[in-house]
Amino acid sequence: MVGLGSLAAGGAAAMGSGAFAVEARDREGTGTIVRDDNAYLQLKPNGEFSQIRSSDGELEVTLQRLNGNSVTELDDIFLVRNAGQDTVNVKIKDIHTPKDVHVRRVFASSGQNSGNSLLPNGNGADLNPGQQVGVGIEIDIGDSADAGESAGFSFSVDADSA
Repeated sequence: MVGLGSLAAGGAAAMGSGAFAVEARDREGTGTIVRDDNAYLQLKPNGEFSQIRSSDGELEVTLQRLNGNSVTELDDIFLVRNAGQDTVNVKIKDIHTPKDVHVRRVFASSGQNSGNSLLPNGNGADLNPGQQVGVGIEIDIGDSADAGESAGFSFSVDADSA
């Protein structure tokens, strides 16, 4: 009898290990695309340098009246707000500028992370839910840029769990 009880206990332990694999397929879901100023990571205009385009709800940055052959630093050209539920680290990456326009640095110009580099190799800005940071830029316009010339640029805002 003792031998049978011991065999039953061993069998129960082997069957109750909890190891299993499941593949669930063909589930459906929906999502809603929102404007930059209503998303979990909100990009908000600030002052004369940025606005939300009415055509698509995306943030648009416009830097006007910059001198040629100069270095200009601008604070708070736009704001980034964490409207999610987790702390995130915000950085600015994939900056593309035209010839003779160089971004020297992108930095947190306001908020608790003020002064931190927001470039990919910098510290970024840690934002708790509800916090925001101002984005500043130092831009170098070369001497071959013509007065009145318009130059487009692009960038990405990246937020990863902190």
